[in-house]
Amino acid sequence: MQWIEIITLRSTADDTWEKVKAMAEADPRHHSMEQPDQSVLLLSATVETDISIHFHWDIDCPAPQKSDLGLWIAKNLKELGLVSHTLWRKQDCDCPGKTARSNS
Repeated sequence: MQWIEIITLRSTADDTWEKVKAMAEADPRHHSMEQPDQSVLLLSATVETDISIHFHWDIDCPAPQKSDLGLWIAKNLKELGLVSHTLWRKQDCDCPGKTARSNS
C-alpha cells in the first residue's frame, strides 16, 4: 500500500530552512531507522518560513502509522515552531484499521 507521511513546520525564524536541512542530513541516528521509499523537503511558495517534509512509503498492510523517523523529526522540529504530523492514503485502501467514511 502506498501512503504519505507529512511533517509541516511553521516557524518565525529566518534560518529555519538551513536548520531543518542540516538536522535531516547530519544526525546519524536516523540512518538506522526504516527509510521511506522517497523523501522530499519543500519550502512554501507563499510563506518562506513554512517547510514541509514528505515521506513516501510503499509498505504492505497493516494500516499506515507514523514512522520512528517521522516521530523523531517532528519532535525535534517543535523547538523551531508549530508542527503538524499527518498520514495520507488513497481512498481505495483496503487495509485493516482504516477509518470508514460515508459519502452522505
